[in-house]
Amino acid sequence: MARPRKHDSMKVKRREISATDAEWKAVKAEAEEAGLSVSSYLLDRRATARSRISGSRPCGVL
Repeated sequence: MARPRKHDSMKVKRREISATDAEWKAVKAEAEEAGLSVSSYLLDRRATARSRISGSRPCGVL
């Protein structure tokens, strides 16, 4: 029996970003230092930035 399909909003998709070699190297180093993948690191940084703006960390969807 096949697995149930994920709702479109729950599907993980590849994304591209533009960065210089130096910027990418810095992001990769920071992610590694934090013990995270680059994707997880960038999403975590986004959540942290949003919490500083709104005053509280959002729950669930980032």
